[in-house]
Amino acid sequence: MTRSSLPALALLACASPAAAQQADTALASVVNAERAFSAASQARGVSEAFLAFAADSGLVFTPAPVRAREQYAGRPNPPILLTWYPVAAKVSAAGDLGYTTGPFELKPHDPAAPAGYGHYSTVWKRQPDGSWKFLADLGIVHAKPARALPGWTPADAPPARPTGTGPVDVAAAHASLLEA
Repeated sequence: MTRSSLPALALLACASPAAAQQADTALASVVNAERAFSAASQARGVSEAFLAFAADSGLVFTPAPVRAREQYAGRPNPPILLTWYPVAAKVSAAGDLGYTTGPFELKPHDPAAPAGYGHYSTVWKRQPDGSWKFLADLGIVHAKPARALPGWTPADAPPARPTGTGPVDVAAAHASLLEA
């Protein structure tokens, strides 16, 4: 470590509370994007929802990976109602990548046909306009769960980091890094 990197280390230490607040806001926004994705599936159908929320390079696994735009473009909505909700989510410290995961239910329009159940995971990337688009969406199918899982709430988010942690002891931080 050089002496010129010490000011950068001090600046980074002082900026961490602001980064934590940004990450908390990003976490709520990625969860809201997942909820909007599911709502779009219910309102407009699966194909339209996946086209609206997929990044240009977004992948779906069917089971092999295929670009979502290739999978759904020009295809009618399948005769199903696909619903889901996030139960867990995380976002990067930079607030530009995140993931959500939770249960899904697939109900055929034919009431005599059995419903399907499973769990999904979605990897999200924040777009330049601040919206979220998925990079990867995948799921597994399983039997009907014995009970419903509670949806994600802000209480599930990690506690906010304290603000105003005081002055940074640059010499101690430097020594600690050298020791590590």
